[in-house]
Amino acid sequence: MPRATTKTELINATNNQWEKMWQLIDSMPNEARVAAFNFGDDPKLKETHWQRDKNLRDLLIHLCEWHRLLLNWTAANLKGETKPFLPEPYNWKTYGDMNAAFWEKHQSTSYDDAVLMLRDSHANVMALIESLNNDELFEKKHFPWTGTTNVGSYCISVTASHYDWAIKKLKLHSKTYCKIRSRQMPKYRKMLSDINTPYLHSLMRLIETQSKTTLAHWCLNCAREYILPIYEKTYPGDARCRHALDAAVEWLDGKVKLPYVKNIILNECHAAAREAEGSPAAQAAARTCGQAAATIHAPTHSLGLALYGALAIAYDKLGVDADWNALLSVAADECAKMEAALRAVAVENEPNPAKINWNC
Repeated sequence: MPRATTKTELINATNNQWEKMWQLIDSMPNEARVAAFNFGDDPKLKETHWQRDKNLRDLLIHLCEWHRLLLNWTAANLKGETKPFLPEPYNWKTYGDMNAAFWEKHQSTSYDDAVLMLRDSHANVMALIESLNNDELFEKKHFPWTGTTNVGSYCISVTASHYDWAIKKLKLHSKTYCKIRSRQMPKYRKMLSDINTPYLHSLMRLIETQSKTTLAHWCLNCAREYILPIYEKTYPGDARCRHALDAAVEWLDGKVKLPYVKNIILNECHAAAREAEGSPAAQAAARTCGQAAATIHAPTHSLGLALYGALAIAYDKLGVDADWNALLSVAADECAKMEAALRAVAVENEPNPAKINWNC
């Protein structure tokens, strides 16, 4: 990430990293946001903060407290009150003790309160940046109280650079949390596997009679109405699956190219499914959205609406620990509803049915 040298670059870099950080947080299931960090004994993670911050709350509070350092320092000095950036008795050799004090101070702070505090302090820092001109931010020694550097350097340190540091930590937490959850949870079936059942066989025969366009619209509509809510209920701030469905619709409307949609399906929707390993219903829903979006270039993916989507609904209705036969019964009913939805939009005697080879 290039270091900002102008006010515009500082604002853009800060906003970009801030958004990336919250996209990561919003993509986590609720339980991951309050779960303890578990970074193991990796010798590469030598810095004190890897052991200091125990959870996401601690990380957010750390960012907030450094915002406050900047705000208090600039507010005092701009009023003519000489004040060092680090409060007494700390200095740049002992600021680790200050960070530990911040951690101790907020052990009774809730995660929700930490979120509100950070959003407030971030807004105040952005207001500070907006209030200063380019010279005030980046001209060295513009203010005598900045020493040999400038206010902009301090702003970068507590915003864009600090958010980048947080993003790396959040990515590792998300990765380790998913691994631990997958080891702790029993193995659940990810999709319906017996395509010789009457309800899947009947659906396949109907699919074979329709055009790729009809199939794509049917899949996308069903996925958006019945499947996407299952994923977003578990991951309320994660828009990756919705993004894939939207991109596919844009392709059907002639607004985007196919590679654009494929990139979103592979790098967003499929990634969301992989990361939902500990949530079987949400994972099946994410895979359904990916299959539905992929129908625009390969109509065989249309069957994924039933194979993954019907099971996602069954898991959502009965719970992942329900009897498998009970889950299959619900899935069969859902497949029948999907077939009825396709019949409702099917073109009779379709002159250009999709060329489908099920390879099964």
